[in-house]
Amino acid sequence: AGVHRRVEVVRRPVAREDALVVRCRVRPGILDIVEDYPPKCFFDRAAMQIVLFEPEIPPNTGNVARLSAAARIPLHLIEPLGFCIEDRYLKRAGLDYWPHVQIKVWPDFSAFLTGLAQDEVSSAALPRLIATSARRGVPVHKFSFRPDDILVFGPETRGLPETILEKTQAAVRIPIRGEVRSLNLSTAVGIVVYQALAASGELDHWAMDEEG
Repeated sequence: AGVHRRVEVVRRPVAREDALVVRCRVRPGILDIVEDYPPKCFFDRAAMQIVLFEPEIPPNTGNVARLSAAARIPLHLIEPLGFCIEDRYLKRAGLDYWPHVQIKVWPDFSAFLTGLAQDEVSSAALPRLIATSARRGVPVHKFSFRPDDILVFGPETRGLPETILEKTQAAVRIPIRGEVRSLNLSTAVGIVVYQALAASGELDHWAMDEEG
């Protein structure tokens, strides 16, 4: 018990809990985690979550993983990825926080949506999918976030395609001035996540936990 293991993603039909099967080998790896991976908090109705759709640049994903650990927010990666999950730049950006990252990799967005609905609740009870965009949507500081919103971010060079935007319930954008077209992905994730945590009251709960 307590042995840290490397995670490998294996594609094959599986039971209802898992869109992907996790195979572990006893040797160090970038995603060193305890034996009970994946954590049971995935798709917890009370938890905000981050989705990176087809991320392309490993340091960005590593930085987001570090944020995920700091905020205790599950992180979902939607394939295809623009890098190997064991990329050294990914590992470097995440520093030594990888054991604290609640992370799951999905073969495509449809598989992710299937996993989201597998608890057999009605679609009305599912958390909202909130898309992010450089040009469309409500300014992030004016959006009414909920504690269980799922925040979806697109790849660095393309943003979210229309096929994914159509599956979301709302979109937000970070106001940008000047000649800059967009912000770095990991910077944008940090801004949106902490704005969402503040607007939904989650940061107030953190403060009460610290005081208690």
